[in-house]
Amino acid sequence: MRPLVTFFSGLLMLFVVTLTHTSEVRTLTPTEESQLRDFAEQWINRFSVMRSERFPIDVWRIESSVYEEDGVANAHADVVFRPAATRRHCLAPHVQFVGTSRGGAGSQFKWETVPQGASAIAFRFWFDSCDAAEPGEAVHLGQVLDFDVLNKIRGARETIMDGIREHYESRDVGAVSEWELESIDIHYSPDDGVIYHLRYFQNRYSGLWANVVFEAQQVRVIDSGPLSRGSI
Repeated sequence: MRPLVTFFSGLLMLFVVTLTHTSEVRTLTPTEESQLRDFAEQWINRFSVMRSERFPIDVWRIESSVYEEDGVANAHADVVFRPAATRRHCLAPHVQFVGTSRGGAGSQFKWETVPQGASAIAFRFWFDSCDAAEPGEAVHLGQVLDFDVLNKIRGARETIMDGIREHYESRDVGAVSEWELESIDIHYSPDDGVIYHLRYFQNRYSGLWANVVFEAQQVRVIDSGPLSRGSI
């Protein structure tokens, strides 16, 4: 039996050593999150378009992940700032920050935004009041859009899906209710004017995009296709 005990002892030692050298993924500690909160508030208040002496912008919520390996910690944080509340909608500035710490436990992160400057400011939008807003159900906006436009896009979902079917004939799109609007960006075209680039997802892996324009208050799909999470 002795060799068997020795074998398992060696295996246990190998397992412990392996765990010691594997990387760790965690969220920010309360101290790290507090430091990021201070940095983020100072950062966004540099921009006059966002700054208000009467109502300074502060942090509403932080979503973070930290990847540690060989004494180096790389952090990614989505910071959602105080929303502009209206009766039926919720709109909040949103910035992605990345940080690096090389000093081990207790060292502060060096933070920067992705991308740099004011162009890093995007927005999260909910078709609900801020009190009822679910973090995972936000529509991501590349820039602020008129609420009326957003409501028209939401109300025209069936028309948009019909347009996607016409352009994307190689696949059965399925029921309209299966698709959730995830993001809206704006493009400009000399021929079509303002184009709204919409992204819908059915699950973690299956998505569709559509470029739509408004003509006489009606939505028209001018192009569409498939996309995956990796293309966001």
